[in-house]
Amino acid sequence: GYDGNYNSLSSVEAYNTVTKQWSTLPPMKSRRIGCAAGVLDGKMIVVGGGDGKNYLASVEEYNPTTQKWVTISPMHIRRSYCAVAVLGGKLYAMGGCNYDGGEFNYLSSVEVYDPTTKRWTLIADMSTARSGCAAASPGGKIVVVGGYDGSGELSSCEEYDTTTHKWSRIAS
Repeated sequence: GYDGNYNSLSSVEAYNTVTKQWSTLPPMKSRRIGCAAGVLDGKMIVVGGGDGKNYLASVEEYNPTTQKWVTISPMHIRRSYCAVAVLGGKLYAMGGCNYDGGEFNYLSSVEVYDPTTKRWTLIADMSTARSGCAAASPGGKIVVVGGYDGSGELSSCEEYDTTTHKWSRIAS
């Protein structure tokens, strides 16, 4: 996130659903605006975002047992305001935006992180570029909804089938 002066932050807070209280966790290694996060194997994975000057491909992992952040393999593409979903023991990062080559880009690209190989792999692009979208993984598929494509807000949805490795539009 960022503060009242639009300075990016590295601070992290956690909400305890039992005590209904917030606590401060150790800060991330990088300051990040527009990052996305998911929980994989009991660890929080934070991907991309921007540090106020650059869009990031870097990825950090928080281990609640050691209470430490470590930098893990970066994504192939710098992306901010992407969506993240976890399915089948892997973490997927979809869409987002970046500024590259003097142009602002809205992304349809998707990459998947495999914790066993500790590598990111680019997979099939979504049919629509989406920044600021949301994702979930119901019924063994990844569903991505909404977002912005550079010309307007989106109400469309699409799903990824990990068996066929294809994206298809679904009713919104």
